[in-house]
Amino acid sequence: MPSLLPVVGLLVGAAVVLGLAFAWWFPAPDLNQVGPTTRFTDVTAAAGLTFTHRHGSGHSPTTLGGGVAAFDYDQDGWTDLLFVNGSPWPWSNNAWQSPGTSALYHNNGDGSFTDVTAAAGLDFLANGMSPAIGDYDADGWPDIFITAIGENRLFRNHGDGTFHETTNVAGVAGENNTWSTAAVWLDFDHDGQLDLIVAHYARWPGELGLAAAFSVAQVGRSYGAPVGFVGVDPTVYRNLGDGRFGVVRDPIGLRHLDVNTGRPTAKTLALRTLDANNDGHLDLHFTYHTAPDAWFLAEPDGTFTPWNPTSEPRREGLAATITAPGALPLASLSDDTFLQLAPAPEIILPPSLDLTAKLGGRLLDTDNDGYTEFFAAGGLAEHDTNIFPDDYEPGRFAHAPQLWWREQSSWTPAAQMPSLTARGMATLDFDGDGDLDIAIAQNAGPAKLLRNDQRMSLPWLALKLIATRSHPDASGARIELHTPRRIFVRTVAPATSYMAQSESTVRFGLGTDSRIRRIVIRWPSGQRQELKSAELNTTLTVREP
Repeated sequence: MPSLLPVVGLLVGAAVVLGLAFAWWFPAPDLNQVGPTTRFTDVTAAAGLTFTHRHGSGHSPTTLGGGVAAFDYDQDGWTDLLFVNGSPWPWSNNAWQSPGTSALYHNNGDGSFTDVTAAAGLDFLANGMSPAIGDYDADGWPDIFITAIGENRLFRNHGDGTFHETTNVAGVAGENNTWSTAAVWLDFDHDGQLDLIVAHYARWPGELGLAAAFSVAQVGRSYGAPVGFVGVDPTVYRNLGDGRFGVVRDPIGLRHLDVNTGRPTAKTLALRTLDANNDGHLDLHFTYHTAPDAWFLAEPDGTFTPWNPTSEPRREGLAATITAPGALPLASLSDDTFLQLAPAPEIILPPSLDLTAKLGGRLLDTDNDGYTEFFAAGGLAEHDTNIFPDDYEPGRFAHAPQLWWREQSSWTPAAQMPSLTARGMATLDFDGDGDLDIAIAQNAGPAKLLRNDQRMSLPWLALKLIATRSHPDASGARIELHTPRRIFVRTVAPATSYMAQSESTVRFGLGTDSRIRRIVIRWPSGQRQELKSAELNTTLTVREP
C-alpha cells in the first residue's frame, strides 16, 4: 500500500531563469505517466528572505551548517522560518565573511515574510548548527534550541512575539569544547514533559589547535573522515518540570563505543525520532559519519535498547537515511543504495541512483496524489578529498540535487537541477494552498524558498494535534486516515532531518479519493479518538479528549 512518508533528509537545488521568474519544471502529462506536472518557483526575493549563512573559514567545521526550521512561533496559523547562522572565527581573515546573526522570519500570510530577528530577541552570534523546536515548558508556545560548536543555546517563547535566552537557567549549554550537531525533543521517560537529547559530532578543538584542526597537515583533510577527533556520547537532559533540566549521567542505553578502545567513536550528523515497532513510544535513529547508522528502541522504563537492522558500512559523505515511521517499513541508505529492511517493495530505490555527495534525501508528496517523490541533495565541504585550495571561496563545492518520480514499484529520474551547497531543508506550506513548499539553508550562501506551483488540484487534509493529557507536541500519536480505497498511516514526531526541522502539521494527499470515511487517532496518553468525517482541503485542529 503506497503511503506518504515524512523522512529525514533534505532537498536542494537552484533555478533556471525564465524571464523574470525562476522555476524548476518536472513535466509529465498525468498520473499514469512519469509523474504529474510540478513546478517549484524560487520566490526567495519576492517573499522578502535575505538571509545568508556565514561560517568561520574553509577549514572550519561550520562547513557542515547551516540549519533551518519551519514552525509557527506566534501561533497565528502561518508557518514561520528560522535560519541558523555560523560565525567567523577570530583568526579568519576572509573578507567575504562578516558577522551575521541567525534570522527569524514572520509569515505575513500573503506570501511574504518579515525579518523579526531583533524584535524577537534572537539577534545573537554563535557558531550554530541546527535547530530543534519544542514546547519544553508546556505553555503552548514553541521554544527554540540551537546546537552549536561550543555552548548550545535555548530560547523560551513568551507568546508575545519575543524570546528570552534561558540556556544557563535550564542547564542545557553543554560543554564549550563539544561540537553538537543535532537534537530532538521527546518525552523519553513518559512523564508528560518534553526532554531533550543532544547529539554531538566530536570534541572540539580538543588536543588540536583551533585554526589547524581541519587543515591537511593536522588531520589529513579539511573535511572528511574525522579520524583525528574524539567522539562524544549523546547528552540526555531530563525535564525537571520547573524550567530546569538534569543531565542523565548514564545516557539510558544510547552509547556507541569502539569495541577495541571502549571510547565513543560515532560522529553524529543527524538524529531523528520514529516509532519503529508501533508501540506508541518514539524510538531514535542516529546517522553517523564513517560508521553504520544506529537505531535504539524506546522501552517503557525510559531506557533504550540498541536495534541493529543492518551492519552495512556507511559510505563516507552520506548523512541521512530514509525511514518510514509508524507501522511502515524502514530503509537505510548505504553505499549509494537504499537497503530494504522490511516488506514494502514499493519504497526500494535502485543502486543506479546517483547519490554522490548527497547529504540526505526526502520522500514527500509534492502533488497530493498520495504517492511520494524522492529528492536528494547536498554539496561537498571541499572540492577534492585530498587537497584543500588556498583560494577558498563560498559556493565552491556545490553539487546538483536530483528528483526521482515513483511509479508503483519503480523510480524514474525526472530532473537534475543546478547546484547549491545545500545543508538544512525544511518542508512547509507557507502559502496555505495545501501543497508542500521547500525552504533551504545553504552553507556560506543565501537561503532559498521554493514555492510549489503544482497544478493537479487533488484533495488533501492537514491535521494539527493539540495535546491536553499527553506531552505538549503529541509526539508518538498515531493517525489512521481511511478513505474508500486506502488507509494512510502517520506517526506524529518532530520532523527533524539533517540540520533542519520541518513544520509539525501532519499532511495527507488523497489522490483520486474525494471522501474520508474516518480518522482514528491514538494519543500518547493511550486515549483513542475517532472522527467520522472531515472537510477536505483544509487544516483541521484536533484537541485531545
